[in-house]
Amino acid sequence: MVNNDNHLYIIDPLIRSRDLKRLIKRIKPIESNKYSVYLVRENTVLYKVLVLGKPNVKYYSRRKYDVLSGLTYRIREALIKHLGRDFIEVYWDGSYYRVKIKYSPLTIRIVVDDYKYKKV
Repeated sequence: MVNNDNHLYIIDPLIRSRDLKRLIKRIKPIESNKYSVYLVRENTVLYKVLVLGKPNVKYYSRRKYDVLSGLTYRIREALIKHLGRDFIEVYWDGSYYRVKIKYSPLTIRIVVDDYKYKKV
């Protein structure tokens, strides 16, 4: 029997989804007692990011006014925090949920792979 709990998804800032809960589940890290591990791809570089503390997901809502229809509707968004500092913001860009990564002094980025220098 294979344990799939330790599977890491690669977080790409270009990722987009229409389902907020499903996107938050994909961002789930491997947790230890004092730090969490994420895999992040930025352009052609793949990083392993170590963040101090355990993740805490905060959901919030904001109101958006649509100019064309004249309607006001509520949008749910999320923040993933580590030790009270924002690390990942999941926001609505008008048609999809997107991911924005905010690095802080509590993060360590380690280069795992660089696709730019791979020979084909």
